[in-house]
Formats: sequence, structure tokens, C-alpha cells
Amino acid sequence: MVVGIDPEAEQGTHGLLSGAKGLVPSGKRVLVGRPFAEANGLAAGSELAIVGQGADGSLANDLYVVAGVVATPVDMVNRMGVLMALDEAQGLL
Repeated sequence: MVVGIDPEAEQGTHGLLSGAKGLVPSGKRVLVGRPFAEANGLAAGSELAIVGQGADGSLANDLYVVAGVVATPVDMVNRMGVLMALDEAQGLL
């Protein structure tokens, strides 16, 4: 599950990046939740292929680098989410 975020807005006390210790997604660098990383053998520096459906119905795919493994306040994001900058997510999907 791709979650496009505004990194500045999500760094507050209750934001998705509140526990990210300065890590922010940008460009082709994404953050993943700890359970997701453990289940998929990912760590900082790992390459991650994302495949999905674009807004026009076409195939959307690209390669990303895991910038860090984080714990967010949302369990579903921790277990299934790939956090990427909003503009990157909009361009991909």
C-alpha cells in the first residue's frame, strides 16, 4: 500500500513521521514500517519495486530505495505501507 505524504505536515506529534527520527521520504527514497520490512527482508539501502495501476488504468511501476524503517502510529501503515513523498506518489499512480 503506497501512502503519499507531505513530510513537513507528518512530522508533528501525531503525524505518520512522529517516530521517524529525522527520516523523510523524498524522490525515489521511501520509508517502510518495521513489520513490513521484516516480512519482506528489507533494510535501509534495500531496493524495492512497486507495481500498481496508474490513474489512467495503465501499469505503474518504478524502483525505490528504502531510506529507513520506521514505526508509525498507524498499525496498517506499519504492516503494509510504503511511505513516499506525495508528489512522487502522484506521479507514480
